[in-house]
Amino acid sequence: MVRPVAESGATKTGRVYGFIGLCWLLAGLLGLLPLLGWNCVCAFERCSSLLPLYAKDYVLFCVVVFACILATILALYGAIFRVVQANGQKALRAPARRKSRRLLKTVLMILVAFVVCWGPLFCLLLADTFGSTVWAQEYLRGMDWILALAVLNSAINPLIYSFRSREVCRAVLAFLCCGCLRLGLRGPGDCLTRATEAHSGASTTDSSLRPRDSFRGSRSLSFRMREPLSSVSSVRSV
Repeated sequence: MVRPVAESGATKTGRVYGFIGLCWLLAGLLGLLPLLGWNCVCAFERCSSLLPLYAKDYVLFCVVVFACILATILALYGAIFRVVQANGQKALRAPARRKSRRLLKTVLMILVAFVVCWGPLFCLLLADTFGSTVWAQEYLRGMDWILALAVLNSAINPLIYSFRSREVCRAVLAFLCCGCLRLGLRGPGDCLTRATEAHSGASTTDSSLRPRDSFRGSRSLSFRMREPLSSVSSVRSV
């Protein structure tokens, strides 16, 4: 995305499938390590207080791996951020600038959501790894919600990507309006007003131009219909 290279569609598709397969392979190997012997079944003093039956050194290894992944994601999103910002400054048209700023806000929202969801878990796992067992059992109780927050990030990203799209917002609004009409909570006029408000400035401009085009079409049609009458009148005058 940052440095586009001209290549065939088959090459791009193969590269994408290769990266997806590599990610699943690494995730599977990382998850199988405790089953292959990297656990604390025979030495409970080395177990993590937050993740029972997982060795503290394994938890530290996972934190390092996830930190590298987080740094890579932040670097990639930062590169996308700079490219979008540069394109927005170079764009001379107002719609192009608005589109660049909108994409810029979406990237920032994704970055903030990722850091907010995964940052507390990283800090908690580091405290669990380097802290004593007694301290961890006393202060880390009731911290399971941090695990849920990290998992919730996978559900937040699709929502951000979808609801930042105007087409998705219009579809959701139309769905809600249908439900309100069936329940009798809203009338058809209210739904039409909400639907027109959801349209962008470009769409309103296009819609405002359509009556003019139709008026021009009707004028040209009426002019064409009047042509035979003028020819008939000229024949009669002759």
